[in-house]
Amino acid sequence: MPSLRQAPDVVCNAWTLQNLKACFILQLHLMKKYFTTNNIIALVICGLFFLFLYLQSNESRRMLNKNGAYTKGIVLGISKGARGSKYLNYEFYINNHMYTSSTSMDFCTECKYLCCNVGDSVNVHYQKDNPGNCVLVHEVPN
Repeated sequence: MPSLRQAPDVVCNAWTLQNLKACFILQLHLMKKYFTTNNIIALVICGLFFLFLYLQSNESRRMLNKNGAYTKGIVLGISKGARGSKYLNYEFYINNHMYTSSTSMDFCTECKYLCCNVGDSVNVHYQKDNPGNCVLVHEVPN
């Protein structure tokens, strides 16, 4: 027969096991409720979409670094995007063809807004065989 001192431990352990079992059953119920086939398919599709965007971004950056050149561009102005975000619009010419693009206003924060007024000159790093793949840079490397 257990002593009085041992009895609370046994009760506590039994309560803990029952509690864990109840929690486990509750978690299974919630998983069945929220992880339906449709939800799992939607999560997989979203995951694949974000993976595609990530890989595409890396490929664009890789091609820009592999086959890139620099030119001067002109700031056209600032436009508003979704949810109040702002973008710096610019244009540049390659072989007498005009290209326009935009970048986040983070670029302006980095240059302390000294290069973000309409008509200001900016450095554009572009892909030689695809000038639409371009980014603004603060300095042209030597």
